[in-house]
Amino acid sequence: MHKRLVWLVGVVPAIVRDSFGIALVVLFSGVSLYAQVDMGSIMGTVRDPSRAAVPAAKVVITNTATNIPESVMTNSSGEYVAPLLKVGVYSITVIKEGFEKYVRSGINVDVQAHVLVDITLQLGQVSEAVEVSGAAPLLETQSASVGQVVDERAVSEMPLNGRHYADLVFLTNGVNAVTPVMSVRGDGLFSVDGNTSLQNNFLLDGVDNNSYDENMSSRSAQVVSPSVEALSEFKVQTHTYDVSFGRNAGSVINATIKSGTNELHGAAWEFLRNKDFDANDFFLNAAGKPKNQFQQNQFGGAVGGPVKHNHTFFFLNEEHTSIRQGTPLIGSVPTPLMRQYNFSELKSLPHSPTLGALSQFSNCFVGTVLQASCIDPVGARIFALYPLPNTNLGQNGVQAGFVGNNYIASPVLTSDSDAAAARLDTQWHDSNKIFGHFAVMDLRRFTPGIFNDVQPSYIDGAGGSTYGYNFTRGTSGALSWTRIVRPSILNEVRVGLNRVASHSQQAPFGTPAENAALGIQGIPDYPPSTVGGGLAAFTLTGFANLGSPTFLPGSQFSNVYQFEDTLSIIRGSHSMKMGGGWRRDGNQLFDDCCIRGYFNFNGQYTGSALTDLLLGLPQNAGLATLTQPYSYNPAFPF
Repeated sequence: MHKRLVWLVGVVPAIVRDSFGIALVVLFSGVSLYAQVDMGSIMGTVRDPSRAAVPAAKVVITNTATNIPESVMTNSSGEYVAPLLKVGVYSITVIKEGFEKYVRSGINVDVQAHVLVDITLQLGQVSEAVEVSGAAPLLETQSASVGQVVDERAVSEMPLNGRHYADLVFLTNGVNAVTPVMSVRGDGLFSVDGNTSLQNNFLLDGVDNNSYDENMSSRSAQVVSPSVEALSEFKVQTHTYDVSFGRNAGSVINATIKSGTNELHGAAWEFLRNKDFDANDFFLNAAGKPKNQFQQNQFGGAVGGPVKHNHTFFFLNEEHTSIRQGTPLIGSVPTPLMRQYNFSELKSLPHSPTLGALSQFSNCFVGTVLQASCIDPVGARIFALYPLPNTNLGQNGVQAGFVGNNYIASPVLTSDSDAAAARLDTQWHDSNKIFGHFAVMDLRRFTPGIFNDVQPSYIDGAGGSTYGYNFTRGTSGALSWTRIVRPSILNEVRVGLNRVASHSQQAPFGTPAENAALGIQGIPDYPPSTVGGGLAAFTLTGFANLGSPTFLPGSQFSNVYQFEDTLSIIRGSHSMKMGGGWRRDGNQLFDDCCIRGYFNFNGQYTGSALTDLLLGLPQNAGLATLTQPYSYNPAFPF
């Protein structure tokens, strides 16, 4: 596993001395001290009625939910800044001898928000107070970052089919849906400003939350996707985010888990969908079939509150999703007449091979009938596995009348997932704040092929790697320690780790291999309990596939470890932020194609894939050896 220590160094834009693996980034930005990636800040200037600066005024910024204060002093120019504020609603109290006490409430701090609050003090006694209610201005003037915050109310109240919070990114300009081929691979896939769906950067409480598995076998771009009730808010940043993010060309999706407050809160819910109010599928209805099965339940609960008032707080959440959904699939199978080796129904009539090397098949067709003496016995056994047509039966027996799509099925897709999250926040000796989270997501899913309900079950008919069984567990952990070294110096240390363990299997996994029983020779018979089970993949142009997906079974284990340290310093009218980090990524995978073998037939010899099969003439065939590579990525700046 590669390891490298990386420091970010420079004046924006950053100058990175990569040849030594060491860099330093220092940002000079007036008094705009930028917060950590999942936090915000409040800043401004305190003046008297004549607009003169008020130095050495005490500014107390208090989280109204936890009653935990942050105290800072104005500098000689009357400027103040309170960085590293977690998402929430705050009040500001300003105290200065010779002036009335100033109190302002209802200030919202969002993810990566830099809220400007300028204050004018009135002459008088501190015992007197001026109280102001109202949110800070909505215009962001302290950062060039372009994006949009989706707050807690929008996350919890916007209608979401499937309740994936990441679907709300489409509320942001520049976000577009991906192609249908890519979308079936899972959630959290979208394109931002023309970048690919895998160039986005997901963060959870400021640590990496990107799934690094190959081919999206975990069915999500995220390691964990918390329930919408578990999220405080998230921000989608699409342009000019600062160097502390790094790594990606697309957007940054910056989410935070809720923390507890001084009041105990809880919730329980269930969302139900079923087929009772659904119309029948068009193709099922045309074939005289009933509605497909559909039942979706999502239920869970959340609770948060104090462990110790004004000091330590907890939040817990768990949600379960269960889906049972019939999946209408339509394909083409041989007709009864074709089973007699008469192919007069095909629009393009088959013929004997014309290649000189295949002269032994030159007299295999008499009219449209394939002669039994030419038929390959293995090809005949594979051909016989197809079930009989069950729809569009009017084309049976009609010369040149075969148009296909004469088999329909609605096997049941099953999906069960669990998402859980826990967070603990505490204040220690007033100058230390610590929080940690642990989140986990489990997915158990089965996507059937068109012949899933047909015997023998190993014919399957699933053509893509998204079919079959998938078992995935994603785990995310984070720990952060923020220390106020002095009122003008703050330091934060953050440690994060995530892991994705994904296993995918063909439907007949664990059953005896069928290749040898059907006469297919030369394919290793691996033990069913390891990678074996099922039939080689047969692809016939114009007809449904037989066998299981070529890339199953498969497994992946990806891990990301990261460490970050950020130091924030205020000197006069200047603010500086510097930091660095170390990370290690790795991915162990078993993702081999075709360990059971594959055979492709496209009709290049006889004009029909079916007759090529019956003669035993594949366009190509292959077999992969059993290998398990290890992929490692070096650390990179963040």
